[in-house]
Amino acid sequence: MSTKIDIYCHIYPDRFFQEMTRVAPRLENIAKRLRGITKLFDLDARFKEMDEFGDYRQIISLPNPAIEDIATPDVGLQLARIANDSMAELCRKHPQRFPAFAAALPVSTGMVTLSMNRMSDSL
Repeated sequence: MSTKIDIYCHIYPDRFFQEMTRVAPRLENIAKRLRGITKLFDLDARFKEMDEFGDYRQIISLPNPAIEDIATPDVGLQLARIANDSMAELCRKHPQRFPAFAAALPVSTGMVTLSMNRMSDSL
């Protein structure tokens, strides 16, 4: 059986979700609804479903709302760092499940450059 790689898989790493809801308290209502989407948060539930498809892997990324829609550039850079660190950690812990992640980048051109340099150097 051939490997299946899904490139459109959203996930909310817990540390990122907690920080996102802290810095953007207006998200309280949507945050409650998002928590109802189990596989955004619960790795066991996600892995159980993934196992149904055999050799199946996911390229993980953050769902909406976009960081730039909820945070100032400085806060956005910090959120992007937490998101990227958290997704990189998931990829390190579960390389057969998550071989890679799509990076979260802040809006500002200078901050994108800083973020990309950091990721290429350390993640």
